Amino acid sequence: MSEGTRRPDSAGGDRARPRPSWWEVIAVAIGVAAMSIQFASRRSLWVDEIAVVHNLDARSLGELLTQPLDYDQVAPSIFLLIQKGIFALVGAGEFSMRAYPFAMGVLALLLTWALARRLLDGSWAALPPLLLGISAEHVWLSSQAKQYSGDLALTAALLLIGVVAQDRDPSRWRRWGMVLVGITAPWMSQPALFALAAAGGALLWGDWRHARRLSLGTVATVGAWGISGLLALASAQGRVSTGTMQFMRDYWSSGFLPFPPRTWDELKWPAYTLRVIIAEVTDWRWSYAYFALAVVGGWAVWRRSRPAALTLAAPIVGAMAAAALGRYPLEGRLAFFLAPIAVLLVSAGIAAVATLAKGPRWATAAMALLLITPPLLSAVRSPPPYTLQHTRPLFERLQREYRPGDRVYVPYGGWQAWWYYAPRTGLGSVPVLVGSCHDTALAGYEAEVRQLHDAAQTWILFVAAGELQGPDVIVRAADTFGERRATYTERHVAADGTMREVVLMRFDRRPTAGGRDDEPATRGAPTGPLPAACRGAAVDRLLPRR
Repeated sequence: MSEGTRRPDSAGGDRARPRPSWWEVIAVAIGVAAMSIQFASRRSLWVDEIAVVHNLDARSLGELLTQPLDYDQVAPSIFLLIQKGIFALVGAGEFSMRAYPFAMGVLALLLTWALARRLLDGSWAALPPLLLGISAEHVWLSSQAKQYSGDLALTAALLLIGVVAQDRDPSRWRRWGMVLVGITAPWMSQPALFALAAAGGALLWGDWRHARRLSLGTVATVGAWGISGLLALASAQGRVSTGTMQFMRDYWSSGFLPFPPRTWDELKWPAYTLRVIIAEVTDWRWSYAYFALAVVGGWAVWRRSRPAALTLAAPIVGAMAAAALGRYPLEGRLAFFLAPIAVLLVSAGIAAVATLAKGPRWATAAMALLLITPPLLSAVRSPPPYTLQHTRPLFERLQREYRPGDRVYVPYGGWQAWWYYAPRTGLGSVPVLVGSCHDTALAGYEAEVRQLHDAAQTWILFVAAGELQGPDVIVRAADTFGERRATYTERHVAADGTMREVVLMRFDRRPTAGGRDDEPATRGAPTGPLPAACRGAAVDRLLPRR
């Protein structure tokens, strides 16, 4: 890679930066292409996305913004406002519900690139958008009808504000842009509060550093941000029911920092958590090596600009503190908002190591290529699109092959998929038996499927529900009165590399003696109390509880 024109030593500075290199343009284009492939693939909405759509459909805008969401869902106000508007204007299709998250995913990539151009020299600025753009987790989240891609975009935007704050006398338009982003960010993304605090501290430090005093404009800006953040936090807490809060604490229990730590695993929890985030934007098999590169990168950024280094570190420290206090689980997709920081630190480490020997340009380029090869190979081995529950093709097949008199059974875990896709594939009027969760009382699943024993054809749609569906029991029960004539499987790779599948089975009635079961074979979505253990997998969060 070419070093290009060297920028000032500080992260800020008002000097014009060089034009983007072709490496940077190609890196951004690769990321946008990967997200576009995922978006255009129109993979089926999975259970959490459908839960959001269900809330959009059932509630007025006022109810969405003031009351706890059903199905254990939590989402920021402006995200719900935008999604409700799209829902009202063009409906709840896969493309429409994912359009805003896709746009935020692209914005996150561009803002990360802008940050990289502030913190890295020349073509090294291509590395952060490349790593983020080929990250399977980022590509996946950019196509979800959820708020997670917005978390990345707002974090990157606020970090950029914090870095730009080191400039002298920002223009009026830039100042007003900072004010607007800072005020709206907490209402668009809950973890944006961590980056907002970092940006506020950077603004105050920038004023003090340049003039040894705090200007009225900066104090007013940070004050407005703080008030907005506190109001958004109070609103978010008021829109989460006690039951949902407890469920979240249980479901994400491993995302809370044990404090005070008592075991070795608890002591290493912070480093482990950061290594997981770094692994998701690089390569799991080399996660320790990339963690070490991130440490080197942090040192390199510190040497270049201490305010910039502190700005990048502050959201990590804030999130760790919130996890220690039990206020925010730092795990999985809830921790991925730190990905822009991870790719910046890893890239700064790669640049530092590759240029350490100060050899010829070809040697530096070869070292950089070597260090970036594992993430590239990982992206090539497992390219997008990624899928969790691609149910739409099975609904379309069922619609083509369904005959009057057939019966349909959707075991526990699939009722939201049926609610969403059945009307959209011409199956809205088909009688369906929707199962409940019986936990370890497996006879309950057997009793459900036996209600269908007198149908000429029985269709069973399995949408994965962890261990709370009793699939083996269901199939064995169906085998006692029917012959399995067809099995249709949609099997696809998820962003984490695991294989996910949904299955549609057809059983033809086998002539047998025995009476007809008079229990009705049509039941809608399960309601009411469930066994306590049933509130654990993603699908069982869908049962409405306040």
